[in-house]
Amino acid sequence: LPAGAFFMCSCPVLPLVVQSNQKGCVFLIISIFTALAAIASCIISAFDLYSTNQLTKYTVQATHDLESEKLFFNAKAEAYHTFLHSASNFMANPSAENSLKLNTDCTYADLFSSQKTQNAISAYGKSLVRYQSDPKSEALTAEMVHAQVTAMHAMQEELSTTMRSKVPQ
Repeated sequence: LPAGAFFMCSCPVLPLVVQSNQKGCVFLIISIFTALAAIASCIISAFDLYSTNQLTKYTVQATHDLESEKLFFNAKAEAYHTFLHSASNFMANPSAENSLKLNTDCTYADLFSSQKTQNAISAYGKSLVRYQSDPKSEALTAEMVHAQVTAMHAMQEELSTTMRSKVPQ
């Protein structure tokens, strides 16, 4: 084929094109490229829409997870605070009302805790009750102080790992 023979084809499908074979084929080729560009644009727009939708889903889920983690952290911190406040009130006044409040708040704190922290909180509550039976006993005082420190460390560790659990390492 001679050079430029491609452009010398006849274009019977384009009756509106000027009768020149070259002009008709050029117009046909430009029309094909324009149609392909429009199709490619539609495909790219669909892909962009899909990727934006997926990114939005991911962002919404991540935001929900973070807010849930914050709510859980705040509830856990409040439960620990309430338990320690009840323990302090029980130390100052070991009445039946304060004993019941201590038990209730101990159970509430246990709901948010790991097994290790539950054991430490329970041991602290028990040592408080034993200590009140003989506040002058050095052994019971030492046991109560040790249980208090152990419970405080367990709660502190629990709170520090709560927020780190969702943060990528």
